[in-house]
Amino acid sequence: MRHGVRHWRIGDWIDAFELVSGPEAGFLHCHATFNIGAMIDGHAHVSVDGASYDQLPGSVVMLNAYQPHASGWSAPSNTYFVLHVGHRFWDEGVAAEGPAWGFAVPVNQDQLVFHYLLGLRAQLHADADSVSAGDIRSLIDLCRLRGHVVARPIDTTDADEATINDLLRLSEAEDADMGSATVSALAEDAGLTRFQFARLCQRTSGMQPRRLRIQLMVARAQRGIRDGLDLASASAMAGFSDQSHMSREFRRTIGMTPKDYQRLSQ
Repeated sequence: MRHGVRHWRIGDWIDAFELVSGPEAGFLHCHATFNIGAMIDGHAHVSVDGASYDQLPGSVVMLNAYQPHASGWSAPSNTYFVLHVGHRFWDEGVAAEGPAWGFAVPVNQDQLVFHYLLGLRAQLHADADSVSAGDIRSLIDLCRLRGHVVARPIDTTDADEATINDLLRLSEAEDADMGSATVSALAEDAGLTRFQFARLCQRTSGMQPRRLRIQLMVARAQRGIRDGLDLASASAMAGFSDQSHMSREFRRTIGMTPKDYQRLSQ
């Protein structure tokens, strides 16, 4: 049984990973990216919003940015290919072309999307430089045409969507200080009471404001590490109290240490 991770960078905001693993228990985490994955071999399951979905070969997994989930592998050997699509790419290259809040369901069996993902994987192995951000945009357009992309969550208004998107984009700002921002301050900035803000975060991101703030800090640290910052500088820039704090939240959020993420990002 071989274990391993292979990584490719596509443009500025997209990462592709091929994961090969034996049996592993799932743990609750989330990503600061929109994820589109193909279960190639083995058997896995993902738990999202209290529901559990089987991932057999041929399954497509679609997870929204900051959507908490637990993924576990149960076969002796499991192979999974996944794209991590950054929020900025989604906003500027996908949502800009029409309503596209996010993916409708976590797991589907759409064979057109599955085989598109297999083609991308094969091309990355053969000639990684030939795969562009435009290829990923075409994939997401296919997902939209196949009904996998929805305009917004149910009961979420235009104003709500704008508010939560402003908060998500805050992690991109160079002078953002998510580490010291309190929930009350974030709610005040959004023009909402603390209770209204908590309900909005829960409805649109699936988590409470404090957890969402931590995810934004992890996202900023990830970006800093990808841009070449050392771990101490990335920790300070993202607003963590120290590197130990950053390491704990990295493990909880993406299942690896900052040092592991740094190694994969090089």
